[in-house]
Amino acid sequence: MTPPPVIAALAAGFRAGGVRVCANHPGFHSHHLAAAIGCSVTSRSERAAMAFGWGASLAGARTVVTIKNVGLDDAADPFVNAMFVGCHGGFVVVVFDDIEIEQSQLPLDSRVFAALPGGIWVEPRSVADAGRWASRSFGLSERFNAPVVIRITNLLCHAAADEQPVAADPLAEREFVRQPERWVVHPANVARLAAMQRERCAQIQAWSDAEPVASGPVQGDRPLSLLV
Repeated sequence: MTPPPVIAALAAGFRAGGVRVCANHPGFHSHHLAAAIGCSVTSRSERAAMAFGWGASLAGARTVVTIKNVGLDDAADPFVNAMFVGCHGGFVVVVFDDIEIEQSQLPLDSRVFAALPGGIWVEPRSVADAGRWASRSFGLSERFNAPVVIRITNLLCHAAADEQPVAADPLAEREFVRQPERWVVHPANVARLAAMQRERCAQIQAWSDAEPVASGPVQGDRPLSLLV
């Protein structure tokens, strides 16, 4: 099966953005994107892929985790924790939503997770748009210390290729810094982490309100209507 043009656009964007680590669990184009990026980590479960990717981010690496819609349910534990604690190196999750059941068992829609606080949810409108968001997603994640989700639907998987200008995103190497009070979820740290999450959500919302986006919903701490 030939991968759709959006796969090449996403892979080019992530390479321009300086991806260092990729993890995936196969399913509905997830493995196609992983192969296009040059991913060497195929996890036995979506949860393992998400935990591995988040760990790489905490170590400072710009990381992509790619899964299908059903997989975000299975990966919810590390994913929700990443939105609460935050990340260090750019952390991007690509979700392929097979809502028309082309290669899946159920018509699941991952957007229920978009209402949860602490992350950025992006829905590209075109193949070129997907490439541009991919290239800037690491920088956004590092700017707000928040995971970025890029949701790809059946419609975009069937879209023809369009112009794909992808600008490189400057890469500032980040190293792991031992800060138990920052990264360890413990009762002694929860109040501090919760306050940091609220501040992060406010910053993301202010950015998304001001950003002249020509994409789908870009969300911070509350659902937004479709931006046109």
